[in-house]
Amino acid sequence: ENIGLTNHFESLNESNRFGTNYRVVNKKYNYQVGFAVQNTLLANNNLTKGTEAAQRFTNLFPMFNFNYQFARSRSLRFNYRGRTNQPSITQLQDVEDSSSLPIIRNGNPGLGQEFSNNIMLTYNFFDMVKFRNLFAMVSFNNTYNRIVDHVTYLPNGIQYIRPTNMNGTYNATGSFNFGLPIKMMEGGNFNATTRVTYARTGNVITTEDNGVKNTINNYAKNLTLGEDLRLSYNYKEKLDLGVNASINYTAAKYTFRTQQNSNTSYFTQVYSADATYTFSKGLILSTDFDYTINPDQGQNIDRDFAMWNASIAQQLLKNKRGELKLSVFDILSQNRSFNRTVEANYIEDVRNTVLQRFFMLSFTYNLNRMGGKSMPAGRGSDRMMMR
Repeated sequence: ENIGLTNHFESLNESNRFGTNYRVVNKKYNYQVGFAVQNTLLANNNLTKGTEAAQRFTNLFPMFNFNYQFARSRSLRFNYRGRTNQPSITQLQDVEDSSSLPIIRNGNPGLGQEFSNNIMLTYNFFDMVKFRNLFAMVSFNNTYNRIVDHVTYLPNGIQYIRPTNMNGTYNATGSFNFGLPIKMMEGGNFNATTRVTYARTGNVITTEDNGVKNTINNYAKNLTLGEDLRLSYNYKEKLDLGVNASINYTAAKYTFRTQQNSNTSYFTQVYSADATYTFSKGLILSTDFDYTINPDQGQNIDRDFAMWNASIAQQLLKNKRGELKLSVFDILSQNRSFNRTVEANYIEDVRNTVLQRFFMLSFTYNLNRMGGKSMPAGRGSDRMMMR
């Protein structure tokens, strides 16, 4: 037992909530209005230090949903919800943790609870005659008293981190998708999805210059733009072909810049193709190929790689309820695992060692039946698989 890092701590989180909803249903539209009140008590007792602290909060929870049905295949929906989030026991404990030097962490018994607002607007349209579809979504989320890190830069490169409450953080997201058949290519279809996200996260930073401490609210402004394009082709339910392109752009800017969180922007690209052919006797051949282009990760690190998979399957038994499948993954042995995370005070690149080329033999049996008939695989049916 490490005495310096051991602490006896009791936390009481007691909530009482009362609410009511009112709903109206009409032929073209329906809406629901809700309202709730919650009283919350946070009581903290540090048995090691012999200190106690208690906080009581009263929160209002408005809720509103509205749906409008223009036609059977065209609708508009609006949603609003509010919620609270309580601090964790770790965040409330006033005990230093120096197990990860040069970073020292400590809790804050005076933390308040977060309160978030979420607004979402969606629009759906599907033309059953011309097989055209359209989907649009816009959402906005902001948080009052968001729990963030207060980072104090001490001499000798030590960072002293304590949670605190902060306002001014939010994120907005938009997504737009449409699809339509290609007149000059019977069985062809085109889909495009556009995504945009703008997030403003933050933390509090304290620096010291010639004995003078300076504390600022550090905001990270993160913009992400993405575009997905897919061209697919189906021939008599036997041949399926698809070509995809996905391009994503990320830009991050900071109020307080260091070597760990300097302003940055980069592209990530994925180009892929897939093909599946089903023979008359239930033999299925399938393959897919992806080529990924990651942002520059430094010298002597391969940022671009290809991923090629293939499989051969045979449908078996009555109603083709069984399937025996042999698959080979990463035929070229180039698979990489890379992820970049942009946070308020750092940019993190994570690379993992992954399993490259391998083979898998599997057997799948569809257990579910509806109306005396087997359901098509992949549509909510229960499946038993052995590998």
